[in-house]
Amino acid sequence: MTKIFSIFLFLSIILPINAVSCQVFKMNFPQIQPVMTKTTSLKSKKKHKKNITRMIIDSQKNINLEDIKNEISKLIQETEEIYGTDFCTIGFKYKNLKTNSTFGYDTNTPHVSRQVGRIPLMVFLHKLFDENKLNLDKIIKVKEEDISNGTGNIKYYADLGIFPEYNIRDLISKIMIEHDKTAYNILMNLFGEENLIAYLSENKLIENEYKFGPDLYLSCNDSMRCLEELNEIINKKSEFSSLITNNFSRSRQLYNDKIPAGIDNYQILHNTETAANLKFSSDEAIIPGEYILVIKTTGIKKSKQASVFRKLSFLINYYHDLENKIESMV
Repeated sequence: MTKIFSIFLFLSIILPINAVSCQVFKMNFPQIQPVMTKTTSLKSKKKHKKNITRMIIDSQKNINLEDIKNEISKLIQETEEIYGTDFCTIGFKYKNLKTNSTFGYDTNTPHVSRQVGRIPLMVFLHKLFDENKLNLDKIIKVKEEDISNGTGNIKYYADLGIFPEYNIRDLISKIMIEHDKTAYNILMNLFGEENLIAYLSENKLIENEYKFGPDLYLSCNDSMRCLEELNEIINKKSEFSSLITNNFSRSRQLYNDKIPAGIDNYQILHNTETAANLKFSSDEAIIPGEYILVIKTTGIKKSKQASVFRKLSFLINYYHDLENKIESMV
């Protein structure tokens, strides 16, 4: 009885202290659940959850940047272990726009993209705009051969037998906001996808060896180079850059507003790409004046991709804030 009373007395003293000491932490760190499949063993689940718990505990101490890098690597490795390393590949690339420092994980592995993607396309269109080869107000009538079975409402109208006209400005908006595959096809037919690929390769924005057949394989390094170029375009404050910035900031987030997670006080220019049948997804973000982030996954089903993105982006954002804090003290 005396032993039980002693334990109770100890807990009554220590718990309020812990509750107070964790109050700020609970406000800044969202709940992070482990990613797992139905076939995940109980041991793997516990190990994965323990990894996140360890990061939470260490976050309350004086950890350094290498500690966070190590936790990110462990998180990725344990996630890949759960899904099977031959089947699951996760990579990311981060760049601090204030210090120009970078770090990443598996940044050279190519991930299939099915199509070139919105960010490389916008970089190419800006080049045409700068050369006065792109008139944003040019009117184009939709043709039946343009229609794609993918996303977007142009196909919806086509199914009703309606083939409207759009200017290029509207088509760009549909690509960026609605992820309209038909709008993408129209611009590719107009300017030539081969010209786009050639421009990206000649300017070393993508690596030639990553092209296979009808698909384009992009690594995190490829996407980072395109995002760096796009960031330069945004900073030019031209008519084209204003159009891109407005659409990019309104771009539909595939999962929810918490991707990238933990970034509550920043404006986020955000883009997602996905190929559900290939279990591929890419999440790209520019936080103006702060940093650029690319995350790519292959082999993780759609319902689990969001969880992986949220955990990684949360830890990377925490790394960024700590890096800036250290830099300001130098």
